[in-house]
Amino acid sequence: DPTEAVTSSYSPSLTDAQALALVRSEPTRDPHDPRAVGDVDAPVVMVDFSDYSCPMCARFAQDTEPGLQDLVDDGTLRIEYRDFVIFQDHGSDIAAAGARAAAAQGKFIEYHRAAYAAADPNGHASYTEDSVVALARSAGVPDLDRFRTDLTAQATKDEVGAETARAQQMGINGTPFFMINDTAFSGAQPLAYVRATIENQLQVAPHRP
Repeated sequence: DPTEAVTSSYSPSLTDAQALALVRSEPTRDPHDPRAVGDVDAPVVMVDFSDYSCPMCARFAQDTEPGLQDLVDDGTLRIEYRDFVIFQDHGSDIAAAGARAAAAQGKFIEYHRAAYAAADPNGHASYTEDSVVALARSAGVPDLDRFRTDLTAQATKDEVGAETARAQQMGINGTPFFMINDTAFSGAQPLAYVRATIENQLQVAPHRP
């Protein structure tokens, strides 16, 4: 039975009380969060910690994430995105600032997808201010002058740095890293694994809007 094979491969709920408390407290379910997709009251929330220069993040975005769109569309899944800048020498901090600048104009997910669509899953994508502005243009960000101002603002850089520091404080040591309701796992896992994990969480984890 193919279904059985899939459901035997998922990330089970955490059992450690401290770890459980941590993953349960991370989703904000903020209706005004411009870097989230999906229903604010979705029964399953996935928090995605990623770096725009991380090859495995690119692989996840290209191969796995599109296969979750139906769950976002039908109200099952909400995805909240977090910055965890690891490859700063490749300019991933600039790309992360760009994501926030795009979010300020309601174009976060378009930018996010454009960045990862252009990234090489076998190497580290590199970014400059100009290349990030070009990404914003391709993502349909309307005001590119405002985008560049937001991109280079110290406040934006500080937000990226603070979110990265938080990920480190939580003990996350690589990207991509995911929290899905009561479980957490790392790496660009296959779509079947991620969907089976979501399905399992639907069954076992209480709905906590």
